[in-house]
Amino acid sequence: TVDLCDGMPTPAPVAPVTPAPTLPPTLPPTMAPTPLPTPAPVTPTILAPTLSDPCVNVQVSIVTDDYPDETEWSITDKEGTVIVSGNGYTTRDVEHIKDECVPTGRIYTFTILDTYGDGICCDYGEGSYKLSLGETAFIQGGVFGYSIQHKFAIADDETVLVDHDTCTGEAFSGATQSDIRSKIITGEKCKESSHCVSGRCSGNGICI
Repeated sequence: TVDLCDGMPTPAPVAPVTPAPTLPPTLPPTMAPTPLPTPAPVTPTILAPTLSDPCVNVQVSIVTDDYPDETEWSITDKEGTVIVSGNGYTTRDVEHIKDECVPTGRIYTFTILDTYGDGICCDYGEGSYKLSLGETAFIQGGVFGYSIQHKFAIADDETVLVDHDTCTGEAFSGATQSDIRSKIITGEKCKESSHCVSGRCSGNGICI
């Protein structure tokens, strides 16, 4: 018996199929970051120093009467702002002194009050008030009713103008009373430039 399969060739072995390698995806190139511009240095703003108005020392002397608690006083500027004041006294027949550096070139009002209405001299004690620039007393008194006011201006460190409104006024200069024409300050009435501390009188009659 012939086996027909004996003459059949042996099939060649089939090699396994090797898959092609998978390549990683190609990424776009990474751009280097753009550097931020360097800010220009900031120069600090230097403010000019604020210069305060020159001032001179004004001394206020109050001698109380027999009822010191009735007395009070103040110095106010043209706008009504209190520059210095005094009240609440408890000791009778005693001098109370207060010093204040008052800016020059402005108008002030000194006001003293007595709540009973008999002043501080001379029915019930020998009270008094006095304002001085250096050794010179330029306002003083004691006899009044409920109150009294005195208007004055510090022209400079040697001259005080007392009780003036326009171009006239009693001027005290240095240690003696002066007969010089009272010069007035900015914002007050004038007739000519020589009347003004600034040396300038406007066409509408106001010191500028």
